[in-house]
Amino acid sequence: IPVAAEEGLVIDRDGLERDIRKNLLSLRNDPVALQLVKDAPKIREDGGQRGLEQARNLLSYGVVLKYGKDSWNVPPEDFGSWIGFAPEEDGTGGAILSPAPDAAKIKNYLVLITPQVNREPVNATLEFKDGKVSVFALSQDGIRLDAETSVQKIGDAVFQKAYREKAAAAGSGPIAAELAVKNVAPELSTGNIDNLGLTKLLATGESDFRGSTRSRVHNITVGAAKFNGVLIGPDDTFSFNGILGKVGPNEGYLPEMVIKRGKTIAEYGGGLCQVSTTAFRGAVAAGMEVTERNNHAYAVKYYSPQGTDATIYPPHPDLAFVNNTPRYVLIQTRISGTKLYFDFYGTDDGRKVETEGPVVYERGAGGAMKTWWKQKVSDKEGNLFLEKTFYSNYKPASLYPAANPLE
Repeated sequence: IPVAAEEGLVIDRDGLERDIRKNLLSLRNDPVALQLVKDAPKIREDGGQRGLEQARNLLSYGVVLKYGKDSWNVPPEDFGSWIGFAPEEDGTGGAILSPAPDAAKIKNYLVLITPQVNREPVNATLEFKDGKVSVFALSQDGIRLDAETSVQKIGDAVFQKAYREKAAAAGSGPIAAELAVKNVAPELSTGNIDNLGLTKLLATGESDFRGSTRSRVHNITVGAAKFNGVLIGPDDTFSFNGILGKVGPNEGYLPEMVIKRGKTIAEYGGGLCQVSTTAFRGAVAAGMEVTERNNHAYAVKYYSPQGTDATIYPPHPDLAFVNNTPRYVLIQTRISGTKLYFDFYGTDDGRKVETEGPVVYERGAGGAMKTWWKQKVSDKEGNLFLEKTFYSNYKPASLYPAANPLE
């Protein structure tokens, strides 16, 4: 509702300047009285009323946002929050309050529809066939909503001209505004596979989750997908937890058994250690330098042979390794039946990877055991440049009572 206009009082600047000048010219220092004069408002009731009518017209038209074949009808209450007011000259020396976009409110609304607009880029998929790496599926660019440009386009379409055009075509439907997007290139495009040096299948990590519950299989599937298409640059460190991110119901995980604080309990994401274990086995087989790895508190049947597992729980414990090859390494994950695979693609630098074990060197009551598993990596001249032994110490499972046993 427009507020009534009122005349104000301002200092008579011309009179003040005249009196000061008079004192200066006469070299006197007489007091100068400040005189106030009336100041008429630039925006009067009729200007406010016209702005209000324009805002009501805008609301009656409505707004639809569009991108490609998709569209979003903006609810009246959201559209109403977009409308601010700004003075606009009316050609007579006065002004009206014209509807103007509230950029912050528009941007807040765009946040809500951003997930519906964005499309993740898709890396090219490789396969190893007849001794060669080839492209199995082409890459696809992704898109991201460009909020800044979209706000500008909405402002131009809705507030700068639309209500004037609509005034002559009432009832012709909502005002349409096109959203702006940016293309996002995939890390692994069809054209840069050779440039990255992805010419050989270096190694494959494998594990079997036979006998898992449905919820555990679900978590394994969701978790493994996070690592499909991961690129690791030369000398870069792979962090399992860093790539995995948050684990909870909002990320699509189900409750399943985990070992935590001296117990075996149900928690969102149970079974993800199947994924980290498979990644660990692949990294060792590829000759990667493993910098962080921890075994489970007790021997779990899904990770046989014991001594080759890797437990994780964000943020720690983590599984980490360094890409010690001269070029990029690509990880692709796949599931076949009850088996999970991590394929490591990269450049053949002539290395030779050998493993010894795992060997159980001590056994105790209740399934307790100690094991070692050794990795040796030599260069193409046969010089050993990496040797590491992974020790595991498993306690009796009875020390970690289960609320709902896995067995």
